[in-house]
Amino acid sequence: MLLLIPFYIFSYEKSFQEYNNNKQKLKELETEYQYILIKLDKLEQEGIIGAFDKRTIIELSNDVVKELTKKYKNVQKGIGDIMGGALIETEARVIV
Repeated sequence: MLLLIPFYIFSYEKSFQEYNNNKQKLKELETEYQYILIKLDKLEQEGIIGAFDKRTIIELSNDVVKELTKKYKNVQKGIGDIMGGALIETEARVIV
């Protein structure tokens, strides 16, 4: 079920124009993605998912964000920074 998280981003695609032009709405979207990362961290700490699984979910999500937000610079920066930053911080990067 967790591997469907990257596809969750598609549910927001039709609203990207609004998020791109409305800082408050964008902040709400960013908060939601921060919450997802916090939950993934918690699942990893509890041993429910491994570091590799967490990394895979984050990388796939980041790839989807990059592709879908090409025309929406504010959205790309806001969500992309969150998802991209998560990759830098995760210990899973040393697995490969």
